[in-house]
Amino acid sequence: MQAYGEALEHAEAAGADPGDLARLRWKWVDMPTRWGSWFEDLPIRTTITDTIRQGLVEAREAQLPIIEGRLLVASALYHWRYESSDRVALEEGLTAGREALAIGERLNRPTLRSAAMDAIAVLLLALGRYVDARDLAGRRLELALPDGSGREERMDACSQAAQTRMLVGDYAGAVRAGEQAGEPGADEEAHWQARPVLDVAEALFYWDRWEPALRAYERYLALYRRSGGRRAGKAPARASGIAAAIHLLRGEPERAEELEQRLGYVPVSEFHPVVALAFVGRGEPELALDQLRHLATMRPNALVVRAEALAMLGRWDEFDTALADAVAAPGIEQLPRVMAQLDRARGIAGDEAALARATRAFADLGCRFERARCLELAGDVVAAREEYELLGAIPALERAGV
Repeated sequence: MQAYGEALEHAEAAGADPGDLARLRWKWVDMPTRWGSWFEDLPIRTTITDTIRQGLVEAREAQLPIIEGRLLVASALYHWRYESSDRVALEEGLTAGREALAIGERLNRPTLRSAAMDAIAVLLLALGRYVDARDLAGRRLELALPDGSGREERMDACSQAAQTRMLVGDYAGAVRAGEQAGEPGADEEAHWQARPVLDVAEALFYWDRWEPALRAYERYLALYRRSGGRRAGKAPARASGIAAAIHLLRGEPERAEELEQRLGYVPVSEFHPVVALAFVGRGEPELALDQLRHLATMRPNALVVRAEALAMLGRWDEFDTALADAVAAPGIEQLPRVMAQLDRARGIAGDEAALARATRAFADLGCRFERARCLELAGDVVAAREEYELLGAIPALERAGV
């Protein structure tokens, strides 16, 4: 990124033509907008927006629609990455993304179309339009990308399709999308190879396939550690959270604690919600709430964990507030697992019809452990114990009287 910045400075000083300047501006802003998570020190926001704005002027002056489209993608992703709490800004980002997609479709440029779809899908997710994001990610996955366009684009498309399918409860589809990335080659960069594998592990976890999820996690770790010395130590929070949650649910708290200690004590939004869910599954709502206190903001999956934990503790005033917060989350009705958990929380509070809905919903999703918890709450302890035993859910078995 520094090299592009220096090249841009030299080009401006030399009075380069608008087309060359526009290309360099795109290359510079592409890094912090589309791939910003790679960098610890991001450029000042106003510098990014000014660069995008000037680059669009230059690209249009030079009649370079491909560069214009790329800069529009950067603009869309800027709104998502840096203004995610501003719904008006997110809608503006959608407009920019759609303009970029229109250019890609008009010129028949699959790589630009893929980048634009990526931007639109993440903006749709931020707006709570989960089904629309799933559908668009599916279209992106079907694109035939040209040779030389970069394996990372394909991997990113597989990853996005897997994540969006998982959110709307299509766990089998999420696993298929993640596995569609194929077996990585030894000469390819491991961080791109690893992402879809981690998506598979996460989908399997939420699908209550714990043993396959751990195998995918171990495969992810092997790939992650291949990507350089700086990655040889602790795994990212998302991976550690999945593994820690499974260890907790199987009665291995020491292994979960080790993973958390290796992360350090910096609050991590991708670790704490999944571990909080595991503590609820273990019957330890206070520990679940302790995990959630680390979060500055809560997504729907964390909001429902909080509601269920408060219901388990009988803290009814707080439960009512948490329930209202969860229900108010945009698009929550499009998240079947979250909705089922919300109904289970209502069931704990005494709503038998809601508990029955939760039981059916978890059965439809194929979430055996979560369904077993509903059965236990409804008094069918024998059926619940059978599932707990098959899953190796030792704390739940002990709670159910074994």
